[in-house]
Amino acid sequence: MLESPWPIREETTDELQLRTIRLEQDAESRWIEFYNSVETAMGENGALQSVKSMANKAPENVLRVAAVIEVFHKPDAETITKRILQSAVRIMNHYTNEAVRLFECAQGDPDLDLARHTMAWIFRHIKRTNETIRLKDIYQGGPRAIRSARRARVIVSILVSHGFLLQAVTGGGDIKDTWTVNPSILSDKIDPAIYGKELNDAIQSFRQKRGAKAA
Repeated sequence: MLESPWPIREETTDELQLRTIRLEQDAESRWIEFYNSVETAMGENGALQSVKSMANKAPENVLRVAAVIEVFHKPDAETITKRILQSAVRIMNHYTNEAVRLFECAQGDPDLDLARHTMAWIFRHIKRTNETIRLKDIYQGGPRAIRSARRARVIVSILVSHGFLLQAVTGGGDIKDTWTVNPSILSDKIDPAIYGKELNDAIQSFRQKRGAKAA
């Protein structure tokens, strides 16, 4: 293909004679299906709503990618087959999905951030790992972003599911709305980078306080 002569327009020496490559009928049907799926996904609560500026160009970019693939395989191609069009759709789906993933990573999870902040607050206020933490302690004296029992329950549920807090128990069973710190998160074998700076600093400070009292 690289050795093929340039298609120069007649009566010129430097103007290309560009040809039109059209979609075959079944390829056109598949492209319309892809176009409609993208339009739907860009709607409210759709999978591509967060990357509209990129996604709204996906249908036309699919045609460009398909044309390149078709001509690569068949330099004198005049039509794009459904098989090639489908390959271009898969490529475009990969890039739109990556755009969504990167956007979501950049946004972060505010509840998870608040859960880390709350756990750091807990470590700064307890003296030992078996000290109980009550729900009202968190929403009455904890981070300012938590000022209701309902919000506190959401954050505590995250801390429990991630293994930071354990349900407090007595001989009679669970103690309602009361938890203790899971001592295993103080293990030196856990990579501190997973906690974030604020929580890691609070854990290190707690270790030092506990060590000083033991001495």
